[in-house]
Amino acid sequence: MKLLHVDKGSYVIDPKLIEDFHVDDIRTENLITVYANEVTPLAKITRIIENAMQQAEKINARALADYRFNDQLLAFEWDREKFQRPRYEAINSQQTQTADANWYFLKSKDKSASAVLLIHGFLSGPAELRSLGERLHTAGHHVLGVRLKGHGTSPWDLRNRNWHEWAASVERGYDILKAYSQSVHIVGFSTGGLLALNHAASNPNVRIKSVTSVNAPVQFRNKNMVFVPLVHHANRLVSWVSSEGLVPFTPNEPENPEVNYQHIPVRALYQLQRFIDHLTTNSLTINADVYLYQGDKDPVVAPSSVKTLDKLIIAENKTLVTLDSDIHGVVYRNIDEVQQKICASIL
Repeated sequence: MKLLHVDKGSYVIDPKLIEDFHVDDIRTENLITVYANEVTPLAKITRIIENAMQQAEKINARALADYRFNDQLLAFEWDREKFQRPRYEAINSQQTQTADANWYFLKSKDKSASAVLLIHGFLSGPAELRSLGERLHTAGHHVLGVRLKGHGTSPWDLRNRNWHEWAASVERGYDILKAYSQSVHIVGFSTGGLLALNHAASNPNVRIKSVTSVNAPVQFRNKNMVFVPLVHHANRLVSWVSSEGLVPFTPNEPENPEVNYQHIPVRALYQLQRFIDHLTTNSLTINADVYLYQGDKDPVVAPSSVKTLDKLIIAENKTLVTLDSDIHGVVYRNIDEVQQKICASIL
């Protein structure tokens, strides 16, 4: 390529080898620089992998758990950035969330303390249970707040997720937390309550001390939920012509707009219904103490839901608690002192 020649016993580098090129010209004018640019990252990656392999032999379980927690913080930023494109702006601009939607980890000073995994509800985020988490942390527990995939970023993100990804978020949270304690408790609100029960029933051999479910939905007050599968499949048919379908989102009037989405993706509702069907098909054997809370006048979840769960769950110790409440978000607002009651059951 005549980029290098010998002159009077010396190697002479042609200016082309080091000058800047337009991206379309460099491949024809200076392939050497192209190859160098492509190879350079490989050397860096190789060094990173070598260092990681050397550290892996020395790293302890808690340090590894901290790395995994940091991965979740980064994943939140990636997910949020992905759904900030102009095509999502019409829906995103109508959201009112102001609370921090990322994972949080409150570590106890007592290294032998028990640990609590908190799982928020549908359309919400970790901040929904943050005040409960701080109360538990003050009581001496390690506390980890999970962010379910698709939440806290954009309704469009939630539209692309399925219930298996929500369950995987719970599993990641548990895997992080178990490095900090031999005694792990799981607390879930609403859909998070179902995910807590699902995790315990699906993993009978893991170390779980207790499972608490608050206002978990099995039956709904809104009878229109029965039409969700119909609308979902209609959307799929119409998406052959239009990528957005007939009704991609339905408006939502949340009790706590600072932590909840203002729009509900129909696909996500369909996934929630599929998850409920999956969870209620067979009995749930749970090798932990089980606490089921339900508001007596819950406007979202039919109070009969807790009776259905009670019949499904097989556990040595099972406690049902009725809350005096006419709102759904009882934990966030600490209705009927539910936070104190939960704390009292976690030892």
